[in-house]
Amino acid sequence: MAFILYPLENYDSMCSILDADDIISKNVPTAQRAKWDAITEDSDKEIQLRIATMKVKQTIKSFPATLEIELKQATALTANDSIDKDMSKNDNKDNIKRKRIEGEIDTEYFTKADDKSNDLSDTVIGLLNKYNVTSSNSFKFKRS
Repeated sequence: MAFILYPLENYDSMCSILDADDIISKNVPTAQRAKWDAITEDSDKEIQLRIATMKVKQTIKSFPATLEIELKQATALTANDSIDKDMSKNDNKDNIKRKRIEGEIDTEYFTKADDKSNDLSDTVIGLLNKYNVTSSNSFKFKRS
């Protein structure tokens, strides 16, 4: 089966295995990339990149016409982070709390999830910010 890269129609991933290996080796400390480096089958790395691509696609609202470096980096880093995690499910942390202050202001707080969380890392969210990110890791402050 061919591994199709964005922006081609019916794409599988926003990052090739070769690019992912390079990005991960240059941006992730050895201990944090040991599981990625241990994957010997390209088909298994493709699966990790497909899962990461699905998570990235769910997180951004606007897609560029070409494959930009931030999309590659975010996909590669998410692929590495997603090993041993089920990225397709809500982690049910119930970590958002809403508090009404004097009837006019709502404040939402969240607590940082543990390392087994399926949320995207702050680094990945930072890379994706220019694509209008929607994330559960947020602080909201709004008037009622």
